[in-house]
Amino acid sequence: MAQDALTLVEIVLALALLLTLLWIGFSGWRRWRIAGGYSTVVGVFRRGDESGTVLVRLGPRALALHPLWGLSTRPQLAVERTSIELELLEETGPTPGSRWVRARGTVLGGESTSVDLALTPGDGRALRAWQETLPPGHAVRFSL
Repeated sequence: MAQDALTLVEIVLALALLLTLLWIGFSGWRRWRIAGGYSTVVGVFRRGDESGTVLVRLGPRALALHPLWGLSTRPQLAVERTSIELELLEETGPTPGSRWVRARGTVLGGESTSVDLALTPGDGRALRAWQETLPPGHAVRFSL
């Protein structure tokens, strides 16, 4: 009887370890798929009543916000790169050293939007550098 209970505990622990390893592997694969060879940063966003931790992809056509955890590789919000205006807000972010940055622009569907991102100083510089590398003929609008 004790041997059966011990075997059951070993099976449960092995399954838990296997599921944990699969989740870690899937999370790494998902982040790699989302990045697609472009820079990504982890940040906190707020937009109206919505807020949460997101993976921000600095892609060639859009600033895309992906949920940090989940199964999908589709963004929950994508703002056209050529329409983005960046503004540094005065309030501090939720993590030490982070600041809120407001990004205003047009979503890929055509409507105007505004989203606030809490980024560390290094990630904020990466966002500004990404915006400065727009193709010729596009204005850079920011107050960072």
